Formats: sequence, C-alpha cells, structure tokens
Amino acid sequence: SNSSGSNGSQNNSWYRPPVPVGIYVNGLIELLNLNTIQSNWLLQQNPAIAMQLYKYVNFSNNPEAVTLSNFHLNEMMSDQLYLTYVLNQISSGNPNKIWWEDDIWLDNPLNFNLDPYDDYKKLTVQEKQLVRQFPRQAWYINKNKTTAFNMTASQFPGAMMRNDKADAFRHCFFNTINTISVGRTIAEAFGTAHESEVPANLNLEKQMDLWNNDIGYLFGETFNTSLNGFSNNDNYIAQYIQLHGITGGALRYLKPINYNDPNFGTTGGILPNTILTPTNQ
Repeated sequence: SNSSGSNGSQNNSWYRPPVPVGIYVNGLIELLNLNTIQSNWLLQQNPAIAMQLYKYVNFSNNPEAVTLSNFHLNEMMSDQLYLTYVLNQISSGNPNKIWWEDDIWLDNPLNFNLDPYDDYKKLTVQEKQLVRQFPRQAWYINKNKTTAFNMTASQFPGAMMRNDKADAFRHCFFNTINTISVGRTIAEAFGTAHESEVPANLNLEKQMDLWNNDIGYLFGETFNTSLNGFSNNDNYIAQYIQLHGITGGALRYLKPINYNDPNFGTTGGILPNTILTPTNQ
C-alpha cells in the first residue's frame, strides 16, 4: 500500500532525488567568480534562480553566457522590477531555461513585448535572435515601450495611434529613448527586426514606421552627444519631438486614412491614394 509514497518512488528506476541547491551555487561560484553576497543571495533566497542560472552557463551554446549571466545576476540583485520579471518567467514558463531562451514563454506578448503599438503582436524571428544575443538591451527596450505608449497618450489624447501623427510621434519617441538606453546600433537592429514580417498590403505603413524610427535614432544620438543634461528627461524629449519632429515636419504619417474601414485592423485604413505625408501638413 506504500508503493505510491515517497519510499516506493525511490525504488523506481526513473526517480532522481533533487540536487541540493548548494551544488548549483558552488558551481556558479567557480564559473562566475561570485562573491559571498551573491552566493548567499542565491543560496538563501533564490534556489530556483541558482538552478536555472547554473544550467544556462553549463549548457547554453551562447559564447557570451558567462558575461550575460553576470549581468543577469547583478540586475536581479539591484532592480526589484527585473527580479519580479524573472520570477514570473520561472513560475509561468520553463524553469529550466533562462528567460531569453524560453521561446514558448517569449511567444506570449503578455510576457515580453517590444511593441508599444500592438500589444498582441508576437516577436518576429529576427527579434528573437536579437533577444538571445542582447537580452540586457532587449530588457531595457521592453521597459521603454510602456513609457512610449504613456507619453504618446498624454501628448495626443484620444488619438487613433495608428498611421496618424500620434503614431509618428510614438515611433520616434520610442526609438529616441531606445537609442539613449542601448545605443543606435542595437536600437536600430531591433527596430528593423520588428518590421521584418509586415505583410505586403501594409508596406506603406512599414515605410512610415521605418522613417519615423530613423528620425528617432537621429534624435537619440543628438541627446547622447550634445544634450546629456536632458537625456533622461522624458518630457523634454517629448517637447523636442513635437517641435522638431511633428511641427517641424521631420516625421511622416499616412494621409488619407479610412478610420471607418470595418477591416481597419488588417488594412490600416490605407486607400489607393494614401501617401506618406510630412506631419506639418
């Protein structure tokens, strides 16, 4: 009658007793050159993270695994928001995989999303490749999307936010702060990857997005090089984009657009005579 209990289970050939967390932590001390504070944090407070991190460092094919693991650990210990995010992946995703290699978990836009425009949109194949290569930068871009959405809503209350001036502002603002956060090269790589699977019927929308992204990278570089005192002031950045991007006509939107199109979600309201138009017109 005890065959289903713990003693009986141990007699089954498939049973493997759990590995003590200390084994994982001791391995990480050697692999990552952990200090006492880091090793105690893993051992005493976060055994699931210790297991996950150990498996990643040992079995990942990423040549930057050690560097990325050190970033990952330092970020978790210094940023409660990031730690909560990681613990969410462990509980709702695959606990044996680090978050940026858990493709099934990443496929859910509610878990991870680099798009402040369409909350339902999954990552493209190119975006997933970049997330694996640059998880630290992907995390910052993921955080920036909420800032970009909220700023656009405050600057353009009640706007449709697709193919209009608000949409132009949002792409520009998003990629301005992305450039400030992670540099132009990586911000541009993610921005281009995001547009890599746009259907042919939305090619004009893609052109608009890439145009406004490009202005965002340029503005971000401007803040990084000559306006460092303002580079983290989101309101100042928004005013700058309104003046030089929207009013100055550097950005583009689509006109005319049929916002009453019953298939607007898939057509974007684009008409045969729709053209890319400067935002000061």
